[in-house]
Amino acid sequence: MRAERTNEPPPGTKSAMNRNDAASRASRAILLALRVSLLAAGPLAISTVTGAALAEEPAASAVVLVVEGLPWDVDPEVVRAAIGREIGKSVVLSGAAPAGKASFVLRGEGGRRVTLTYHADGEGSIVGRTIDLPDDPERAADTLALLAGNLARDEAAELAVLLGKRPEDKPAAAPNEAPSEVPREAPVEPEPPPVVEKSEPPAQEPPAKAAPPKNAPAPQKAASASPPAPAVGPPETPTRTPSLEELAPCWRRDATQFFAGANVLFWLGTSTSRGANVVHNVSANLFAGYAAGLDGLEVGLGLNIEREFACGVQLTTVANIVAGPVRGVQAAGGLNLATSLRGVQIGGIDIAAGPVFGVQMGALDIAGDVVGAQLGALNIAAGAVSGVQLGVVNVATGPVKGVQLGVVNYADRSSLSFGLLNIVRRGRLHIDLWGQETGIVMAGIEHGGDYIHNIYGIGTRVVGSERRLVLSLGLGGHVNVSKRFSVDVDLLGYSLHETSNLSTTAFLAQARVVGALEIGARLGVFAGPSYTLVNARSLEDALLAPYDSSSVDPTDPSPVLGWPGFTIGLRTF
Repeated sequence: MRAERTNEPPPGTKSAMNRNDAASRASRAILLALRVSLLAAGPLAISTVTGAALAEEPAASAVVLVVEGLPWDVDPEVVRAAIGREIGKSVVLSGAAPAGKASFVLRGEGGRRVTLTYHADGEGSIVGRTIDLPDDPERAADTLALLAGNLARDEAAELAVLLGKRPEDKPAAAPNEAPSEVPREAPVEPEPPPVVEKSEPPAQEPPAKAAPPKNAPAPQKAASASPPAPAVGPPETPTRTPSLEELAPCWRRDATQFFAGANVLFWLGTSTSRGANVVHNVSANLFAGYAAGLDGLEVGLGLNIEREFACGVQLTTVANIVAGPVRGVQAAGGLNLATSLRGVQIGGIDIAAGPVFGVQMGALDIAGDVVGAQLGALNIAAGAVSGVQLGVVNVATGPVKGVQLGVVNYADRSSLSFGLLNIVRRGRLHIDLWGQETGIVMAGIEHGGDYIHNIYGIGTRVVGSERRLVLSLGLGGHVNVSKRFSVDVDLLGYSLHETSNLSTTAFLAQARVVGALEIGARLGVFAGPSYTLVNARSLEDALLAPYDSSSVDPTDPSPVLGWPGFTIGLRTF
């Protein structure tokens, strides 16, 4: 019999097909479950990712600080770090304020006066204040950080009062100012009303808090309908990028650094193969060497020349020349030259085209502002001096907050200039007319700084058998007791001469204490006790006092006599 044909698959094949169908159904179930899971978990995943991104955003976002000028002794890097600590965010230095990003702009106004403005994120408000920085660089950085924090929180009005800001120089108006000040503030409104409305929401303080002109509500401004061009306001996008000398004086990104280099002449030595765009840690030059910079030690017998900077020590017999800042020591038998100095220059001629924070010691010392000392025969500061100038001739074109000690001293203003001739351009100047118990009548000039003055006088002795020409030179100290009363302690020398041939007959040394009282119309009187010693060519010439005087040795052919006396006179103020 033939077997009947059937459509059923073989037993093994059927079981395999069953397994495949089960696997297919399981796969479809798993895929369906995954789809459902993804649909359900999608919003959660999106919110989680978004939250993570938002959590990371503040740490990644940095506030930009643009420096458009600072007093030379205030380091922008120190200011950046101080502001970052104050506001609790990362702060980076930049040459321009990016649009729509939180930024501070620091602009120098001359001297130690600066303006700091803050631009919030997006279309936020712009606030700013102008203040005078303390003389101490560290306090100046802390003050700027405090101001930045308050500007970011829109609390600048109270801070400005604490810092002693002068109202007439405010770059921003305060809504709570007196009505008499509104017309003065109104002309400085730089923005039309739409911008004002945008800037109102970010304000975090009550209306009494200070706000810039563009933040103030338009109805409170007398001239808001037709705002003129701003006199002082938030700066435009700055065009000046802070120099590398300000940001990183000892680094250049475009120069290659080598540990050591040696040259006989320019481009004769290691520079033959490396070129001149290099920075050395150790450099030795025989006759001359030239490189981009120094970050270590350089010694030579001729010329050491750096194009960008020198940080470390330069030693040579002829000249150290740096067309950039020096941070360290320059010592040369001839010339030391830099654009600015933080350290020491020792040489025959020391020149810093900019500020000096340290010491210059040479026959001729020349600098801009000086914080430290200039010790040389001729010292010239083309700016202010906070420290000491010690030399034969000392010159400061700015104020001296310290001491000038020399034969001739010149300053714009001076706390203490001590020398034979002191010229203080904006110092005290009095014309005096005085007399004393010896019958000597003098006319002279008292001129000096805040505490020290010189006295130059000429006169005659109006009593006695013969007239005498009298010349005087003195040095004194000055103390203001009140607005109209002061006390001087003076040491004076007088020389008496015959009128016929000007031969010297006697020398007088006198110490006196006088009180001066201004009585009106820039005229005053002064008087006080004195003690005088005289050394004369004869006993007759020595008897100048109208009463008995003590004698050290009356038998001496050149006797020395002493006596107490008094001085009285008139003075112009």
